[in-house]
Amino acid sequence: MCSRAWVTVTFVCLILVALRVHASGGPGNRAEKKKTPDQVAAKPAGDISSPIREKWETKKFGKTEEAAKGLATNDARDWLDNYLAEQQPPLRWRPDVDYLQKNHMLKFSDAKTIEVGKEDEKEEFQEVTLTLEVTNKNYSDMLEQDRKLRDDERKAVAKDRQTLLGKLLAGLLAGLVAVAGYLRLDEATKGYYTTWLRVASVALVATIGAGVWLLL
Repeated sequence: MCSRAWVTVTFVCLILVALRVHASGGPGNRAEKKKTPDQVAAKPAGDISSPIREKWETKKFGKTEEAAKGLATNDARDWLDNYLAEQQPPLRWRPDVDYLQKNHMLKFSDAKTIEVGKEDEKEEFQEVTLTLEVTNKNYSDMLEQDRKLRDDERKAVAKDRQTLLGKLLAGLLAGLVAVAGYLRLDEATKGYYTTWLRVASVALVATIGAGVWLLL
């Protein structure tokens, strides 16, 4: 009778753990799989024969030419981030300044001196014009970078799940060992210490169960 009771308790614990794992998956794991940006046909902007997909321009001025270029670069990155986020589906990968410079996407004009302020309080600044060009080749490469990012994220999720599964199995194994130990000790002592053994085993199983629950 005791063995049957413990087996029942074990199965109940397994069911609770399974329910916990299922609930921890959340709606994200049950959501319909969507196509990644590189699986969607790219629709070139403007003339298909042109290598330029998108072009954006801004003017900025600063006390120095480098300061003006820095402000223009920040604006260009913001525009490009918004542009990538508006794709269907959106790209999650974002290029940094090194990427933009390496791929020759930033084109600065020569700096020119301008005067800003009231007639009697004019100050000289350096003004530059920045043109950001996104070619079809650039866009294809950014799609590839986005695909790699998504692959890395999927691998990280898979690794976390494997680690979680290992911890879960270790906890269940420890629980079964505790149950088996209780049954063997109870049989060896001919039931004289049943109450104490039951209390100890229940406490051990509860501790293991709590640990597994927290790990989930």
